[in-house]
Amino acid sequence: MNHLSRCVFCSSTSYGRGCRYSTNGVHFHPDDSKKCSYCGSTSYGKGCRYSTNGVHIHGINYNSMLKERMEEVLTNKLLLTELKKPFTEFDAYRLGLINDKGNKLKEPITEEENMAMSPANRTLFQIKRFLGSKIELIENMEILENQKLLNFSVEKYEKILEYETKINKIFEDFHSLIHEAEQDNISFEILEALIK
Repeated sequence: MNHLSRCVFCSSTSYGRGCRYSTNGVHFHPDDSKKCSYCGSTSYGKGCRYSTNGVHIHGINYNSMLKERMEEVLTNKLLLTELKKPFTEFDAYRLGLINDKGNKLKEPITEEENMAMSPANRTLFQIKRFLGSKIELIENMEILENQKLLNFSVEKYEKILEYETKINKIFEDFHSLIHEAEQDNISFEILEALIK
């Protein structure tokens, strides 16, 4: 089923002039990346009779933007969670590949060992060693960024907390999925490819 683009001012599917609510009387469709937001043409460059500068302005695919933003948030949260874990909780430690400081003790040989020392995990270990105690500082900065939530009413803040709980549950499920995949010898890189 194709997405039906509508004018943000009057909800009409029409393009061009005829919008009763926009200041210039022109319909505006910012959600279709394949068409000019003003005239509906698939052309690029000059030639739009309705845009203020005569150039075709294509819309943005908001679904792709939302997906990219959610991937970014999820990746950042996952990275921060992994960075906070002690080295002793990683499979690489359990298998004797790294010590409790994250330093490599031996080269991986088996498939399980190679999974535990995947490129993503090696990079993570390097970042953890480099950052050390600064990881808590990064987390505290994130908490301070979120302090602006305190400006909301009690009711709104309670709603926000409900959503935070739901988001945390989704994240925990995702984290469990990654761990389960590692147990099945499916690397994070493969999962990352599936997400994209």
